[in-house]
Order: sequence, then C-alpha cells, then structure tokens
Amino acid sequence: MFSKLHSISPKSGYYPFMRIRETTISILKDRFEERITRNPRYSLRAFARDLKLSNSGLSQIMNGKQGLSPKRAAELADALEMSAPEKRRFCLLAQQRFARSATQRKIATEQLSSQELKRTEIDYDRFRAISDWYCFAILELASLSFFKSSANWVARSLGIPLSTTKDAIARLQRLGLLSSVKDGLKRRGDFVVTPSDVAAGAGKRFHSQVLEKASQALFSQPVNERDFAALYFKVRRSDLPEAKAMLMEFRRRFMTEMESGQGHDDLYCLSIQFFSLLEKHAADAQ
Repeated sequence: MFSKLHSISPKSGYYPFMRIRETTISILKDRFEERITRNPRYSLRAFARDLKLSNSGLSQIMNGKQGLSPKRAAELADALEMSAPEKRRFCLLAQQRFARSATQRKIATEQLSSQELKRTEIDYDRFRAISDWYCFAILELASLSFFKSSANWVARSLGIPLSTTKDAIARLQRLGLLSSVKDGLKRRGDFVVTPSDVAAGAGKRFHSQVLEKASQALFSQPVNERDFAALYFKVRRSDLPEAKAMLMEFRRRFMTEMESGQGHDDLYCLSIQFFSLLEKHAADAQ
C-alpha cells in the first residue's frame, strides 16, 4: 500500500520513493515478530514447528547460513499463508539471492525490478528505526514555513511527550534524514515510503498507529476539518491488482495537487483502507 510519508516534488518528472529493502530473512523475522506480538510466549521452536523445519534448520536460514531452494521457498510461503503476490515476491527474492545460476539470479532481479517504480532505497533496518508515525510527521512539519526547531514546540504541535520528540529527532539526525544547520533543523531531501505487497511488521505497526490517530480525529476534530467515509461494494478478486493501481494513482494526484503552490498552514494525513469484510473461509467457499 502506498503511504505518503514525506514531500513529493512534481517537477522532478517522477515520484522519489524510499523503498524498504526486503530479503527472505527480513520477511521471516517479521512474521516471527508478528506472532510474538500476538502471543508473547511464542518461541523460535514453535515457529520452526509451524514451518515444518528443524530448530537448527530455521536458525541457519534466519542467520543467512543456509539458502532457500525454489521448492523450500514455496513451502515456507504456503506455511506462512502468504497471498499469491507475497508468495511470488518471496520466491523471487530467494531466487535472486540463492540461485546457483547467474542467469536465474539475473532473471529474478529483472522481474523484481519490473514490479518497482523508480525510487531511492532505504534499508529495512533504517525504516524500522523510524517507523513511528511521529517521525515522518516531524519530517513533514519541518517543511512548513512556520516550523520551529525547538523540541518543545514540535512536541506541543504533535501532541507527543517531549522525551519522545527528542528521541525521534535524534533518530532522524542519526540516519541523515534531518540535519542541524545555522537556522535550526532542516529535512534532507524528499522521502516517500511505499511498502510492497509483502507485509513488513514495521509497516503494519506504522499503519496501526495511523489508524489510531484517525480514530482520535474522528471524535476530536470538527466535521468541517476532516472527512471520513466508508463504502461497501462487491468485487472480483481478479480485479484487485487494478483496484490497487487506481488507488495509488489517486493518492499521487491528490498529494501533488494539495502540495502545489504556497501558503501551506497545516499538516494532514490521508489514510485509505481497502480490505475484505469476509472471513477467509467464506471467501474461499465458492
């Protein structure tokens, strides 16, 4: 899902993206962390059992000491109940990294590249370090003409604790996304994150935080300053890729229009959800 997390420059001729650089290892670690979040007592041994692997085998895979064959990658994807696009990407990542043939590695790289838009990469660990909603809000806040570099001002503006603000600013500076100059804090470049169809744990956490902020706005902001809507309609699952592409194009055009010109005096978030209301067994029992 496309998530606007920093400014877009419509004059550049393309949208500068910041992509999470995924690997088979990062995906497995994410799925393991998600299960721990749901059940703190969940262990690596239990994860190995669910994946039908030995404890040592899983450990070697997650530590990068053992590769994944096409068959094993597909089996792991099935065990993790990945969607078709998720499974295809996971298998391509495995092929890109572990295929013995240089030709097969090149084919996987080309197919993965064809799925991507032009974007500036940021590695997964860096994204995880700043995946809280307020980190990207601070970056965007720094682009407003009335921005003040005081941590106290930022904390009051976003309604977050001062200690949290100072920590977020330090993280952004450490990663080179925010810099200290003579006039105060300045953002460095334009950044947008677009998580792929492979659902990363850090991305899920970020969107969960955004939904919580939306819930708060529903009750705290006057109706003339916000817009909430929900539509229910039937779809063909075969049309989902096209539907997602249409939503992405709308978000891009909407942001470009809103950010054009001068005189911006507020900071908003556009969050769109598109999901099935049917339980999995109901959708599959056709």
